[in-house]
Amino acid sequence: MIYMPSGRAREYADYAINQYRGCQHGCTYCYVRAIRHEPPGVNNDPEPIGTTKLNELKKEAPGYSGKVVTMSFLSDPYQPCEARLGITRQILEIFYYHKIIPRILSKAGSLPLRDIDLIAKCGGEYGATLTCDNEKDSLKYEPGAALPSERIETLRAMHERGIKTWVSCEPVIDPEQTTSLIRTTAEFVDLFKIGKINYQKSEIDWVVFRMRVRGVLAALGKKYYIKRDLLEEH
Repeated sequence: MIYMPSGRAREYADYAINQYRGCQHGCTYCYVRAIRHEPPGVNNDPEPIGTTKLNELKKEAPGYSGKVVTMSFLSDPYQPCEARLGITRQILEIFYYHKIIPRILSKAGSLPLRDIDLIAKCGGEYGATLTCDNEKDSLKYEPGAALPSERIETLRAMHERGIKTWVSCEPVIDPEQTTSLIRTTAEFVDLFKIGKINYQKSEIDWVVFRMRVRGVLAALGKKYYIKRDLLEEH
């Protein structure tokens, strides 16, 4: 159940877990669909891990005590079906019992706040993917995800609860919007991770963007991580 990511994902985490196969957000830039050669679109019936897999997790969990495990790279731990199925919450309860630290990444709105006390007790980290700074573009590129304003308010609430927060600015679709989002959230975000768009053509001058975003983050005094593929642009 818990595995070691490979490729670009390994830059973000040593360990990860995926609660669902498939996603209801339908992001047009989804790299998971790209690597699986699947057409973009909303998955209305993601496949959750079942009781057997949860029991497997309970057995292997003691071996990961004290480790940070990311949720998740291949879907979203708080996509809409989580409100009904509660798989992520069950995993968080297992993590809490075995002292595993969850590092959450989501495009959800208020649903993660259901588990805010449990995330805090786990010593967890909460992250949101932010790509667009307005409703129109978000609905175009991420039709099933929460609006940017909703994700931002959840980040703020997590920060106020004492939970470490982070933002994944990946993929960068519009450099102006990315820098705007960084400035908007800097007060309540502890770490920013920046990565270029992949598997799609882009007219962005990545060298210019990299220099600019570094300047913005440095001026704000924020911790940040630039993904390797962006660093390698010349």
